[in-house]
Amino acid sequence: MVLPTKHVEDTPDITIGKSISVKQGSAKEKDIISNTNTVRWFGLTIFLVNVVVNYLLDYTYSFFVCAGASVLLLLSIILINKKNYTLTRFVFIIILHVSVILLNNIEGLINGNYIYLFIFIIVIIFIFDFSEKRELIAAYGVSIFSIIYIFIAAPLHSNLQRISSTMEKNTFVFNVTFSVTVICVLCFVILRRNFFSEKELRNKEQFLDTVYNTSLDAVLIIDPQTGFINDCNNQSLKVFGIENNTALIKQPVRNLFYSIPITINFESLLKHKKLSWKGEMECVTPGGIVFPGYVSIISFTDNDKYYKKLSILDISDIKKAQNQMQAEKEKAEQAVKAKSVFLSNMSHELRTPLNGIIGITNLLVEEANPAIDSNYIGLLKYSSEHMLGLINDVLDFSKIEAGKMDIIKESFNLQATLQNVFSFFTPQFAEKNLALEWNTIGNNLDREFIADKTRVTQVLSNLIANALKFTDKGKVSVTVFIEASTQKSARIKFSVKDTGIGIPKDKQEIIFESFGQADTATTRKYGGTGLGLAISKKIVEQYNGTLTVSDNEERKGSNFSFTMELPYDVEILLSDKPVEVTNKKLHSLAGLKILIVEDNFINMVVAKKFLNKWNVETMSAANGLLALDVLKENNKFDLLLIDLEMPEMDGHQLIKVLRENNDETPAMAFTAAGYDNIFNDLVSKGFTDYVQKPFNPDDLHSKIKKYTNFKVEQDMFP
Repeated sequence: MVLPTKHVEDTPDITIGKSISVKQGSAKEKDIISNTNTVRWFGLTIFLVNVVVNYLLDYTYSFFVCAGASVLLLLSIILINKKNYTLTRFVFIIILHVSVILLNNIEGLINGNYIYLFIFIIVIIFIFDFSEKRELIAAYGVSIFSIIYIFIAAPLHSNLQRISSTMEKNTFVFNVTFSVTVICVLCFVILRRNFFSEKELRNKEQFLDTVYNTSLDAVLIIDPQTGFINDCNNQSLKVFGIENNTALIKQPVRNLFYSIPITINFESLLKHKKLSWKGEMECVTPGGIVFPGYVSIISFTDNDKYYKKLSILDISDIKKAQNQMQAEKEKAEQAVKAKSVFLSNMSHELRTPLNGIIGITNLLVEEANPAIDSNYIGLLKYSSEHMLGLINDVLDFSKIEAGKMDIIKESFNLQATLQNVFSFFTPQFAEKNLALEWNTIGNNLDREFIADKTRVTQVLSNLIANALKFTDKGKVSVTVFIEASTQKSARIKFSVKDTGIGIPKDKQEIIFESFGQADTATTRKYGGTGLGLAISKKIVEQYNGTLTVSDNEERKGSNFSFTMELPYDVEILLSDKPVEVTNKKLHSLAGLKILIVEDNFINMVVAKKFLNKWNVETMSAANGLLALDVLKENNKFDLLLIDLEMPEMDGHQLIKVLRENNDETPAMAFTAAGYDNIFNDLVSKGFTDYVQKPFNPDDLHSKIKKYTNFKVEQDMFP
């Protein structure tokens, strides 16, 4: 995993503990705004109460002053300008002072309206910021001016409203009582709010300071103008291996990095307010120890001044783990490659001699020489094919294990395929004096399906072969029928029931595992790799089916069954064309000329024998160099059959030379190798196709006709 490196333009509003304040300016401003709103409502309440009192006392002038002040105060609350609190505070203070001045002039000092000015002086303490000296001087200036003006210019007794001395006394007592009450309630409300606000702020400071100092990152506060470190958290001391922060404070932040990527303009990164960055850098401690770090640099503001927060996460352990993972990955890849090479080599080394054995056996079977005991030939054929089956099991299992099992789609007649399987096993059962019963339920199997015929046959053949292997007397019954069907596909059930040794209940799951058999005695007595059922199970699952063993008792036989969901070949169903299910004999290929390039003498003989049986003219060469000489001296060949692994010049080198010389003669690789995507690989290198050793004569014959465009005119062999 590679950690990301990128530039990000942003200005996050973050808060940092320790020496950098935790947005105290913003918190105080919020309290002042809140206090201002509270004071406004209290001020409005004072004048509304006075409106009611003056109305009841029939103080006409005072009533209008208080009513007008109430309206103006209400408007100032409604039309508050949130972008300019200073202006609205001054408007509020001026309304209050002007109203009190008018009341003192109208009612006289004897009524005590001047007492409200002292409330306003207290109010100023709560609604103005003491750090803003000009605002504070202006606010107090207005109050002092109002007090001086009132006590100099305002009359002692009102000249507009004549009231008795008792009423003056009562009004004075009311104003004093009401103002003191208002002051007490207002101060209680504001002080209580400020108390909780300060408590919340302290808790927030403590919380942020805890977060700051318990972070797993080394967090440093940088002055962007100087590039020096202003502060650091406790983790910074651990990351850089120092005892106290004096080794970092007031030091250039550049000293923390062993190297800075050339793609970064570090000075610009620090000074640019909107520029942030994150990625990997090599960091260095004051002691000279270099370590990899994941670094992030972002901007933040505090009290209208912006800083850079630099976070460093020591990723030494992550890098170590990454290196270990990479080493393990490379080791695993090498193991997979070695396994692939080993399997390919083993495939070649084992299949090459088997090609000769099976090829010669097939020739002996076809020639039917009376001088040779046919039983010996049958044993030789069975043993060689059995060995080939074991090799194929191992190779198939390796592909399945890697998730690379090849499944092809082809059209095939199920009834004909089943008949071929039955015909193949009939002689083997007869040799062992066992009965092979074949039951097909219904007449709907004689139709074309789309699937990998080889894989379908492989599963059924494996179950029949196992039944034959583990049954000494009695019979084996094979039943096939369509369990369910739709217009497009059918779910087909296959069942193979025998009277053999059976499988213990506690071993029924094991047999479907890789290399699993019922017991070691079974392996010693009957042989096998223990892969057949595991491979079959995987193939069945490719067709949405299941492979199970049921209705069996130990020593009384086994019943294996599996289902496969196979789609119909719709084109053939709609065409109503008759399907040929009989096997035709191979036609003569007289007139063709083929060059066989093969270093193994037996394989060369086997290939020549079959080609000569088909009346093909052949020539041979033991390696690529000799093949080039043959090609120079002889007329053009219709097809080249080239082994891949040969001394001096192998098949890959030979086809490369031919294609570079614009020789477009069809060339088939004649190989015992088996690896993933072999067809595409060989075609990409210049081959036309390939024939797998040990080869199937039908397959070889078919491909020769295909790539030479041979038109069959001769009669079939008698």
